[in-house]
Amino acid sequence: LEAWAWLNPWRLKVSNFFCRIRYDATTRAWKHVKYYRWKHSILITWTKMQQIFYSLKNNFTNWDDDRYVENNTQIHTLSSDSLKSMFSTSFEGNYHPITMISYAIEYKAYGTTSKGYIRDNLILNSIISCLAGWLLYMLFGNFLLAFFCALLFGVHTLHTESVVWVSERKDLLYSLFFLASLVSYLYYLKSNRKTSLILLTYLFFLLSLFSKGQAVTLSVVLLVFYWLYNKKIDNYCKNCSGQSWEIDAKRDLFTC
Repeated sequence: LEAWAWLNPWRLKVSNFFCRIRYDATTRAWKHVKYYRWKHSILITWTKMQQIFYSLKNNFTNWDDDRYVENNTQIHTLSSDSLKSMFSTSFEGNYHPITMISYAIEYKAYGTTSKGYIRDNLILNSIISCLAGWLLYMLFGNFLLAFFCALLFGVHTLHTESVVWVSERKDLLYSLFFLASLVSYLYYLKSNRKTSLILLTYLFFLLSLFSKGQAVTLSVVLLVFYWLYNKKIDNYCKNCSGQSWEIDAKRDLFTC
């Protein structure tokens, strides 16, 4: 298979597109695989930008945008006092200091120009879509399935409000860190429990909580992932009929 990949690079390209790569390729071939996965991520981002491109012309709404950005004195300066205020008080009934910090950074860069805020929302949503595809690929091992699900996730109209409405920045930030925590946790489960990965998982969890309170549900999702992963190990061990089993780190697959 490695020789075939070297002699016929077009077969490698087609196989990667249809998610047929299930062998240990050479270092050069594996770089091609990663390259084409990046191409699909770029395609997802481009599709999302085309969908909401005209929203960049929108102005702030009178639904919370004035309170969160235009008339919010807390974000007009980015200093130690303002940071202390963001982490020690709630705003509009919500405790989301990371969201407020993002507003403060943008206010320093864009002022009260809505275009910059919406553009940043669009970039965040594109990254979230790619993370969703990454997570699905790790769960099911089917790249084509993960790609189309991520594409649907990105362009679905249900997410339009979170992108074009500046006050919904908290949704984007908490989703970003939520998915990043799940991806990090799956790597932790598949890497013989590396301490650095579980610490990274907790860090993303904390950032998600500081972005929106709904991230508290991540604790339950992590437990579900842990249960499913260990159940998967048990099932594979039973199918091995007493044979030894090991994890193929490159392909994230269990083999007897």
